[in-house]
Amino acid sequence: MHHTKIALLLLLTLFSMTATAIEAFDHQHRLWSGLLERHVTWIGSGHASQVDYSALKKEQATLTRYLTALSAVERQRYDRWSREQQLTFLINAYNAYTVELILSRYPDLRSIKDLAHYLARRGKSASSHYWERGAASTILSTA
Repeated sequence: MHHTKIALLLLLTLFSMTATAIEAFDHQHRLWSGLLERHVTWIGSGHASQVDYSALKKEQATLTRYLTALSAVERQRYDRWSREQQLTFLINAYNAYTVELILSRYPDLRSIKDLAHYLARRGKSASSHYWERGAASTILSTA
């Protein structure tokens, strides 16, 4: 009986931790911000930026963790966020999935500037690519 109580207590603790982890979303976008800080350089007196895709590719696992966190957000939770949090989420999701697409074809696709041409050769638009991906289709689809 004592072991059953301990097992039940551990199970309840694990469930509580899991529910908290699911509900908590990092609105600071720390994983994404860290990647940007390490791999994006401002150029042209701060009017443009340059991404070091080669170095970023070495941290693709971190990008994948971030995209997984984005994709785990359910529409109901998203709807409870402030307008600013929603916009920040969507802008970061769009940018992160764009980087993922570039990295998935790197070094053949070396820049976001090449993305439209790359997708056009395959008969797709940039927006159709995002609708096929996790976060955009999860969040923006009708409930």
